[in-house]
Amino acid sequence: MLRPRSRPAALTAAVLLAAGLAAGCGGGSNTVGPAGTGAFLALATDVAEGAVWELNRPIRIEFNHPLDPSSISFGSVRIEGTSGAAAGRPVTGSFEIEAGSGGRILVFQPTCPTGENYDDGGLLPGGHRYRLSLPTASHFGATVLRDLAGRPLARGLERTFRTPLGTEPLFLDPRPGPAEVVAIDWPRGLNLYTDPEPFLTIHFDQPIDGRASNLGPDRIRVRYSEQPASIGGDPVFLHDLPGRAVLAENCTGEGAAVRFEFSGLLPEDRWLQVVLGNDFRDIAGQTRATEWRSEPHPTPTLSEVYGAALLGWNEDQETIDEFREDFLDGSGLDPAAALRVPPAVVRDGALEAGFAFTSGISSSADLELLEDLELRTEGQFFFYDANNRLFLAQDGVLRVDDLHIGPGATLRGEGQNPLIIYVQGSALIEGVIDVSGHDSYWPTSLNSPQYPEGPIVGACGGGQGGMASRITTALTPRGDPGQTAFGLSDGGG
Repeated sequence: MLRPRSRPAALTAAVLLAAGLAAGCGGGSNTVGPAGTGAFLALATDVAEGAVWELNRPIRIEFNHPLDPSSISFGSVRIEGTSGAAAGRPVTGSFEIEAGSGGRILVFQPTCPTGENYDDGGLLPGGHRYRLSLPTASHFGATVLRDLAGRPLARGLERTFRTPLGTEPLFLDPRPGPAEVVAIDWPRGLNLYTDPEPFLTIHFDQPIDGRASNLGPDRIRVRYSEQPASIGGDPVFLHDLPGRAVLAENCTGEGAAVRFEFSGLLPEDRWLQVVLGNDFRDIAGQTRATEWRSEPHPTPTLSEVYGAALLGWNEDQETIDEFREDFLDGSGLDPAAALRVPPAVVRDGALEAGFAFTSGISSSADLELLEDLELRTEGQFFFYDANNRLFLAQDGVLRVDDLHIGPGATLRGEGQNPLIIYVQGSALIEGVIDVSGHDSYWPTSLNSPQYPEGPIVGACGGGQGGMASRITTALTPRGDPGQTAFGLSDGGG
């Protein structure tokens, strides 16, 4: 069984190296001792002078006293490019204190590249030269490392190294063999709008090739079974789950993690399986001899999602995934939303403006609907209300003083533009404002599945659904992905 492993805590992450002063070396004793004894000294590093340093290889520096973590930064540990395109280019990466070192060994992990040319990582390939230096207390105004007793670094060190040329290995392979999956974090639910779990996470035992070409559907995919999981038996996987693989983390102490982000809801009561193609690469380019498949994992049934035993719900009842707002308090408001005006006040089942305003609308422009109205959101749309007052909606924008939609009445928006109603006074909605999309078409003719029906366009700026019957010779278990509102990508539909 695959199980997640604990992860070491990084001290800093994705920080930038600013240009700094040249570093030298200070004097002092090299005696190893506790934090309160003697001068604070840098003892050694695994970077040999003039070494060829792989793009993902960590840099280790040993000290005679435990380090104060708060003193660790790219000001106190300087890594600077000195040649070509590397000169003046910030180095990125993360620091951590090596576990089991008594706090005396500092490790810098360069950011692993994800670009197709490996030119967006912490270090640039192509033989570029870098300098590692540790400023000391003798450097006036310099930011320096300190030990736990607060003593500044009295003796530093300096090394120069270069990155590999194109004919040399670009990456250090920290573990023999191809990348192995050590854990998968499966979703508990169905990624409902009211209970989102939009991805699963795949954990690897070593860094992987993080380029987009290694994360495509031919390398990483998730399949779902033809038959329900609840009936048992060996699952048959014929269909891929819509979604995409995204690199979550790489070159960490444990290896790497990839998120597979779902596009839409998960199929209920089905088996899921992660599949890695045999050409999926670790960071050193090693691949597997055969395709890798995870153990099947079941998604919950609707009865399990809705707690049928507790709520009395059964599979024959219609279910809707929706948000409900009773306006009893402000818990449904987004506190991080960028607003040009003060936020609304929500209380006692009502929503009101948080500031006084006028819009130039006549106080007699009170709209009352007591029966259904379909309002077009394209061009000019004239209509009369229950009191025979004439109103105009221009491209879906309607301006009124007071608004009342009576019980049993529905204001239905139709068209490509959003329905926007500006209410200067009060609004009482006892009926329904409906901007939902439409149901798909029935088949063109009886017993004619060979003629698929096209997608349905949403209403009021909504997206377009996908084709529901793509397969014309058999059952189509899942329709095509649609488009989100206003044609934006990766938003469902």
